[in-house]
Amino acid sequence: DCDGVPSKDLSQAWEEFCSDDVIDAPHLRGEGWGWTAATFHETGMWHPGTLGAHGKQYCVFRAVPLKAEGYRCDIRVDDYVRAVHYNGVDITTTVAGDLNRWDALRRISFPPLPGAYLVVYGKDWKGDFFGKGGFWADCDTAPSRDLDRAWESYCSDSTLSLEYQKGDGTGWAKPIFRAKSHEGDDWAPGTLGDKDKGHCVFRMMPVKVPTPPAPPSTTSAAAQATTGEQTTAAPTTTTEQRPAPPDLPDGWRPVWVPEHKAYYFWQMSTNKTTWILSEVRAVDEEDRKHAQERLKEEERKWNRPCQSQEECLRIVDDYLLNQPRQGNLLLRTYGPGSLGGGNCGELCELAEPCPTDPLLPGCRYDTYDNSVAAIYLTKRGQLERARSILDSFAKLLYPESLEDVPKEVRYVGPSGRTLTLLAAAYTDGGVAKAGQYDGDGVYDGAVDAGNNAWAALAFVHYAAATGSDCHAVIARDMLAALTSSAAACKDGLGGVRGRLQPWPRNYRSTEHNIDVSALAKALGDTKAWEQTHLFVKSMFARNTGYNHSYAMGTGDDETCDASQPRGPVPADCTYWNILADADPHRDHLAAALAFALRSPTPKALSDRDGQGIDPNWEREQGMWTEDEDLIHPTGRTLHGTRFTTWGNGIQWEVTSGAAMAILHFAQKYGKLVDIGGEVDLQHYVDAVRSSLQLLLGMYRGVPGSVLGGNRDAWVRWTLKSDKWKRDVPFPGGTDTGVSWSYLRYNHVASTAWAGLFLLFQGSSGGGINEDVNPLGKPSHMPKPGKDLSCIAGGKASESGADASGGHLGDKDHDEDGDDDDDDDEDKTTSTAAPTTMTPSATTTTASTSTETSTTATTTTETTSTESTTTATTTTVTTTTGEDVEFEMWKAWKTHTLPPTRLDEKSIVVVLIADDPLDGSFGLMLDEKLLSVVGFTNDAAKDAGWRIGDRILAMNNIVIRGKDAWDERVASVKQTLRQGQEVANTHFQVLRMDLCSHSCYELVHDQGKSCSSTWTEICGPDPAPYAPFNAGSPLFEFCPVECGAAAVQGPWTHLARPGTEVVVVTDSSIMWQSGRTTPFTPVDNDDNSHPAHTFATVFEGQQYFATLLDNGTLVWSDGDKWVRAAGAWAKPTTTTALVPEVEEEDVAKGPWQCHHYVGNQGLSPNWCMNVGWQDGFEFKYFGAESKCSGCWCCKREAPKPKPVPTPPPPTT
Repeated sequence: DCDGVPSKDLSQAWEEFCSDDVIDAPHLRGEGWGWTAATFHETGMWHPGTLGAHGKQYCVFRAVPLKAEGYRCDIRVDDYVRAVHYNGVDITTTVAGDLNRWDALRRISFPPLPGAYLVVYGKDWKGDFFGKGGFWADCDTAPSRDLDRAWESYCSDSTLSLEYQKGDGTGWAKPIFRAKSHEGDDWAPGTLGDKDKGHCVFRMMPVKVPTPPAPPSTTSAAAQATTGEQTTAAPTTTTEQRPAPPDLPDGWRPVWVPEHKAYYFWQMSTNKTTWILSEVRAVDEEDRKHAQERLKEEERKWNRPCQSQEECLRIVDDYLLNQPRQGNLLLRTYGPGSLGGGNCGELCELAEPCPTDPLLPGCRYDTYDNSVAAIYLTKRGQLERARSILDSFAKLLYPESLEDVPKEVRYVGPSGRTLTLLAAAYTDGGVAKAGQYDGDGVYDGAVDAGNNAWAALAFVHYAAATGSDCHAVIARDMLAALTSSAAACKDGLGGVRGRLQPWPRNYRSTEHNIDVSALAKALGDTKAWEQTHLFVKSMFARNTGYNHSYAMGTGDDETCDASQPRGPVPADCTYWNILADADPHRDHLAAALAFALRSPTPKALSDRDGQGIDPNWEREQGMWTEDEDLIHPTGRTLHGTRFTTWGNGIQWEVTSGAAMAILHFAQKYGKLVDIGGEVDLQHYVDAVRSSLQLLLGMYRGVPGSVLGGNRDAWVRWTLKSDKWKRDVPFPGGTDTGVSWSYLRYNHVASTAWAGLFLLFQGSSGGGINEDVNPLGKPSHMPKPGKDLSCIAGGKASESGADASGGHLGDKDHDEDGDDDDDDDEDKTTSTAAPTTMTPSATTTTASTSTETSTTATTTTETTSTESTTTATTTTVTTTTGEDVEFEMWKAWKTHTLPPTRLDEKSIVVVLIADDPLDGSFGLMLDEKLLSVVGFTNDAAKDAGWRIGDRILAMNNIVIRGKDAWDERVASVKQTLRQGQEVANTHFQVLRMDLCSHSCYELVHDQGKSCSSTWTEICGPDPAPYAPFNAGSPLFEFCPVECGAAAVQGPWTHLARPGTEVVVVTDSSIMWQSGRTTPFTPVDNDDNSHPAHTFATVFEGQQYFATLLDNGTLVWSDGDKWVRAAGAWAKPTTTTALVPEVEEEDVAKGPWQCHHYVGNQGLSPNWCMNVGWQDGFEFKYFGAESKCSGCWCCKREAPKPKPVPTPPPPTT
């Protein structure tokens, strides 16, 4: 019983192939010969019957589902697709895929029109469609197995006329079929095309016109016209006139028959036809009843909630017990397997067995999810299962050896042991070690305060349940690291930073500080609690857009940034705050809870009688919402909270915590009053309980979301300007509103939180067990002691730790391995009290001013070799444009990649340098941009480097600025001086590649005109991806080489380089989607914006961008862009890594504006390349002008000495 082939048409719709033997592969694919109409048997068991041949053990059945909403046709043309027409209309622009790449798969979508031709016009550039080229197609109604039978063709030596491109004209014939013409299954079984013909057009009729039923007699037609049964009887006048067809149910189409001057009606899904309108309505009514019966049956199938507390908890137990584990024995975060994404085609296809990142292999095994699972198992009394997770954490916290662990990630805890904090997520690609934050075994190497606080809370609750002093010691060590001098902020806001080494960030997260405050409270650390409580309290009403709730956190532009982004407010900052008592201010909590429980119901502006309230703003006023499972309908509505005020759909992990927080609030603070009176808090709790019981019964776990669609569907959802309508059935899961979504996979955190809620209150109105609260203080915490037996190498009474856990400096914990107690690197003696910590290495900072704001942060880089690791400390100056937005996408991940493009659309290239040479890799770099301006050794060119390459990362470590680069190079040189080998070094660089030519090579070596198009440069090579096209000029690809303004050219996201590319022109932004928005300088006479600010309008909203002097474009919504190409600058000397420095020379005059003379302005790169002429030095400054706003400046100067030219790059 299928959407396109309902069971009532079972006997007519299917073909069968039956045998006494096992079915072969071709027939299993629906191919081969011997198919016959299926044999139908009426039975009482399955309505209306079954299919199958008599006396045969094996049968395979096939059918072509007819779809009323549209068809699909996938095509390949070797080489080019020149045009696609359907029903005589040019639909080329709607074709998905690259039309100019010979091996690209293109998808055509079109509505079903009886008798309409689908026509594809292709070209083989070598003039032989049979031998060198070829046409292949796989369509809904004409699969590739029928390629030679379904299509007709017409071929020629020259360009075909529009008549043939539309499928008209004479001479159409059966095309020549060439079996196995191309290697691989993608072109099976072969291709079509005539010999020695370079132009071919192919046509196919996807929907054949059905044979009409016998026409009604004249008498019956007249009767129909009289009774209204047939509204299209012959007109009474002599002039033939086609009347409008009657309104028909979905799936029916009218077909006009001129000779009868009447319509007959065709049901596309069944191929049924009739002249009688009443029959149409009768069939439609029968179909509706059938659909309702199917829906009820589906609801009965899935509406099976678990009933009792114990029944539901056993489902949670079984889910966690059977969840796959990886090499470190952590639980997989999602799955196993998806729950189905819906019936929206490619946008609903979910990856198996877990959601995947295109850049990262394997599945996630998150620290946070495993922490919540361990807490649940502890509260459930399954202590051995909880202990297995905690043992995994302990091995990842305490290194067995410090040889390969960088100093900046080490902490010496109150126990006297050196620990390293946990990464955000691990993977099944290997076994990770303590202090490892990239490579095999690590999925996300970010060290977030919140994740580690949750892991420490898991140790706390286990210690309380078992009396294990050792597990309490680990929790204290982790708290000391999270509140150490490297993490704590000493300003008036207090709190701790959200992310620590090895990739620290500057923001402070409210949620993370809530987590750390809960840990501090559980361990009785008053100082740490005050530090984090102060910050959480300060966040109430700090986001002026939501002055009744807690802000998400601070900005990210400088160390311990105190700025306040607008942004959304998250649900967990309210609910977890209540559970943790992080800000036990009743009025604050009551206001935030009341706001969170509101359910926004926005309406269109046109429905408001001109009140002018933006529905997109209204949808942000509250977070409680409803969802419906459209994939497995139950007839029941689900209730819960959104992730943030900008999100969409219920996020089930936070929803369980919300129910617990509501109960905790009611028990501690009493009634809640909001607009309209007292809030029925138990009603919300019971709604959550009912929803969770249903999900546990349906899916044997709790998914992250019940909403269908995949990540591509979510991306489309995020681009909708009217998301408040919630009119997309499969929006790509639950949108968090902060740049990711939860999809339809069972989820460890959501399931474990559901278990905690059911333990917290077993039934509606029942007692509350506060000891289950994961953010609460356990009732029986062991006192500080000396037991380190749960740590690798530890003992039941460790001599290196006193009763308070203070470091005694014994040799067992000597940090630098030289048998003394001083730790030579930093000369720091760690005698920390139980609640403080000293990192194993100190750092220094420096600052440099920019036109906007510049802050000094300290970054420590590590270079790994096969035999040794050298860790050094470096001072790096960064600007506001150097960091990605707060709590948005993580920086592109550290991972091992092959030496090729990440994908064919990406401009991020991975290079592997086999020979480090003298440690400098033979590169001459521009200091500001770290772009290659020349080479000191030909081996660099042989390794694949090109002038203009802009370095992003080295061995998966982000490189920002010359200091960071110098530190990496120094480390390599030190390794070489020691006579040790250096492993291959991986670089990630930004590069603009034009059919294997660099911008420098094309403009400066080959002398290509900047007006040259891609086609003129690359010839028959395929056209570039959007927003470029075959006609794009070199000026757009290579803005610097062609003398464009500093803001013009291709740009990409700093956080996710290469995932999207846009082109900025002098007046607009051309987006990859095909959209164009204005881009204009902002008049800054009133100093209301920073210098070099531009504006655009996107989806009706205005955004501002500021161009920083480091080449970063910073947007008002927090996004940061970096120019994707043309980062080249001329070298000033042949010494590697010497920056271009502007020296004030007394022999040179002041800079002045140059006004173009004659034809100078016709060449956009004239100013950049002229150098010195007629007693003047010329320089192109762009937006950073030094001559009163002109971008081309000059000054009086003596003729300079010749500057050595670097050798040309090797293609």
